[in-house]
Parts: sequence; structure tokens; C-alpha cells
Amino acid sequence: MTIAALRALLDAELPDVVRYPAPRLSRQRFTAKETPMPATAAPALPVRELADAEAAAEPSVDELLVWAEGHADSETQDQGVRARIALAGLRKRFHADAELSALETEEERLQRRLDEVRARREEIAPAKARRRVVPLDYEPAVVRAWARLNGVPCAEFGRVPRDVVDRWRAATGRVTG
Repeated sequence: MTIAALRALLDAELPDVVRYPAPRLSRQRFTAKETPMPATAAPALPVRELADAEAAAEPSVDELLVWAEGHADSETQDQGVRARIALAGLRKRFHADAELSALETEEERLQRRLDEVRARREEIAPAKARRRVVPLDYEPAVVRAWARLNGVPCAEFGRVPRDVVDRWRAATGRVTG
């Protein structure tokens, strides 16, 4: 049941009969042809018939939009146009959200499949040979500084060339550790 029907039940004088709720009036002025009908003019209906009457009397959104566009009042026409624009925006957002949801679901499915493929590849791939890192028995910064002072060409970055290290050892008397 709608809120209007529940209000009508509360306002009813007899338990098995309800009346249409009084229309809510806004602070706007009504012209003679737009004056709302007073609540007492509506006939009383049994509770079961009220829901059927409301459902039959309620126009669809499309019917309301067509009615508003053909209305003599320009404000009603404007409301119809604004409603149509708002509905178009809502439809666009609805379809975009539906597509986003489908994309997220597909992304999750593909991520699970990718994880399965990677796990299987790790299971069957041969083990990679690990390179043994040999610790240096010299400080590269010290060797580079010696090379700069003695005019020996040496790159500022990367591994110090073996011939530069050998010349440094010979010059400083350092022995391989």
C-alpha cells in the first residue's frame, strides 16, 4: 500500500472505508482551472478497491511526459521538458553503471584466470639458476677516487673495471682479500 493509502486508513471514520487523502497544497497560487479538488469531493472506497483505483489512476512516466508537453500551462511544459532531460540523464547513468558492473565482474574473472595461469607456469617451469653474488674485497668509491687522482680513466657508475682495480692494488700494495 502506498503512504497515501495508509494515511487514508488513519483518517477514516469507519474501519472498512477510507477516503482519498487531501491533496497537499504548495504555496503557489492556482488559477481557476488548476484549483485542486477538495478532499470531501472524493467518494469513499473500500480498502481493497483503493489500491486498485490508485494503480489504475496513476499514469506511467511516459504518459505524464506526453501530458506535460501538451499542457496549456508553460510551467507544466517546462517541468515536462526538465523531467525528460533528467530521465535521459538517469537512463544514461544507469546503463553506464550496468556496463561498469559487468566490466568489474569480467575483470575479476580474468584476474582469477591470470592468477591460475601464473601459478601453473611456476609449477611446470624449470628452476632458474641463481647467480652467486661475489662480495667485493675493495671499496669502489676508494678505487674511483684513486683513479681520478692518478688520471686513470674509470666510469663514475657501474662496476669498476678489473684493470683499474689491478692497477690500484699494485699502486697501493693491497692484496686480494
